[in-house]
Amino acid sequence: MIDAYDDYLQVGSVAEVTGPGNRWFEADPEPSLAPPAGRVLGGESRLELRTDRAATRLRLVKVRNALVLPGRLIVNTANDRLLYDALREPVRSGDQLDARTRERLHPLALDRQLDSDRLVRLPGQTFCLAVRTTRQPFLLLEGLSQLWPAAELDMSQMHVAVNPMPGLDDLLAPFGIAPERIVELTSAPVLCEELLLATPAVVLPRRLSPRFWDVMGRLRDAYPPPPDAPRRVYLSRAAAEERVLLNEPEVEELFRGHDFDVVADRELHGAELVRRVGAAEWIAAPVGAGVGTAFAPLGVRRIVLAPDLYDTPLETLLGVEHGPLHLYGRSLATVPKAAAVEDWSIDPEIVGGALEDLFGGERRGAAVVPAEDDRGGSRRWRGRALERLRRGREARAAASPIEVEVAVPTDVPPEALFALLDDLRAFTRAEPRLQETAWEPDAGVQPGARAHLETSVAWVLGLAPLIGRPEATVVVEEVERPSRLCLGVEAPVAHAGVQIDVTAAGSGHVVRARASVQLAGIAAVAPLDRGVRRAARRYAAPSLNRVVHSFIAQARERVQAA
Repeated sequence: MIDAYDDYLQVGSVAEVTGPGNRWFEADPEPSLAPPAGRVLGGESRLELRTDRAATRLRLVKVRNALVLPGRLIVNTANDRLLYDALREPVRSGDQLDARTRERLHPLALDRQLDSDRLVRLPGQTFCLAVRTTRQPFLLLEGLSQLWPAAELDMSQMHVAVNPMPGLDDLLAPFGIAPERIVELTSAPVLCEELLLATPAVVLPRRLSPRFWDVMGRLRDAYPPPPDAPRRVYLSRAAAEERVLLNEPEVEELFRGHDFDVVADRELHGAELVRRVGAAEWIAAPVGAGVGTAFAPLGVRRIVLAPDLYDTPLETLLGVEHGPLHLYGRSLATVPKAAAVEDWSIDPEIVGGALEDLFGGERRGAAVVPAEDDRGGSRRWRGRALERLRRGREARAAASPIEVEVAVPTDVPPEALFALLDDLRAFTRAEPRLQETAWEPDAGVQPGARAHLETSVAWVLGLAPLIGRPEATVVVEEVERPSRLCLGVEAPVAHAGVQIDVTAAGSGHVVRARASVQLAGIAAVAPLDRGVRRAARRYAAPSLNRVVHSFIAQARERVQAA
């Protein structure tokens, strides 16, 4: 069940891998390097964080007729075996794979993928940058770290298969990859004539190869910081929807007072992110926002703000010359698993005192985080945090829209897709006021019938179980492009912008749908807003994916009918 390259030709360099037939290259083993030591600046953690690193050994493999499935499941179709380097953690026996993976690798399941109408075929050579999960640290670190062989390869004529992420064109351009060669992986299976797959140079939370810094250095060289780039940066998580730092505005002001440039981590992508942190000597961030520090110079100092029951070894893993400096606050959770999503706060006196110690000025006194057995102090802390939660929840909900995007490749002729967009434009102009009666995403859009666009927004965000099926006004935003449809949706619970694009990719096209939704009315009021946003995070992408597939299916039926 595992293809360990036993019958492949092993070569002595990265460049030789591109020769004929199935080939593989294995670099010399790299010992685990001891991370630089960090220290606690203030507060107290109730966790024992493991910060050691594991040894790495990098490989590059090329295989003909490889099938790429969601979740970085990559199969050699000649023997129906999973490529060894498709796994984040190495195993040698199929018995070590989980039951769901073994089920997906069954020959009948693979045959269904190969016979699927959604199968995308990529000619020539394709370099794979897929990751198993689409969370931001994995996309940026594990995804980009697979580019370590690029120093010895000409990638200008290769397709690059990659999970969608903001700023993708910028991040791949320094490696000679043009936008038209990028193939965004979605739920559709992809069959590659020749696939190159590299071991990630970073595997969170414990593996990091020095070759990762070569990749980051190439990005920094391509996007040098401007002369006025900040030397101190604070990456804010003010727009976060989980594990919110309740008094972050107050914390931000403390950092501004010490010449930190405060930026929202979700507002910086691609070249802009690389340039903004490219000259940084200090970067501070709440735990979860520190992934952007990977683009900073190797000598950067990191300040990590974290709740007492949640932390990650990311900043320690990324340390080259200096270990992280920690400031701990208090989580509203009582167990570590809940602390991963629960809101928290930090005593501003602890933050301010630590900054004065680091950057000069007299320390005005620091309050000590209550010990675990100081029940009275803990209750006072929790009471202040809950009060901040009540004061700030509605303002944050109003300020941070819910964003979701999916992209689905298709071989349907673009003219049929454009015609269906025209039908939606015409229908919406004729009947802007819509009310749901009976609609499901899989039913598709029937030309001349009710489109029920406002309900698609509710399903896209996973809100339908919570808010029912409200009336909405849908208005077409005029765009002089047949390949794009923009809609504005006003409903009692949300205001939304929906955009559908058809773009060329490889030998076919990609239908990309984006929704940006601002909660309104009762949905934006605590505590309902938290439930709405969590439901949206869970159901958004799968629901929007169904909507886009039903759109493509309707276009395909038109072509077949004609």
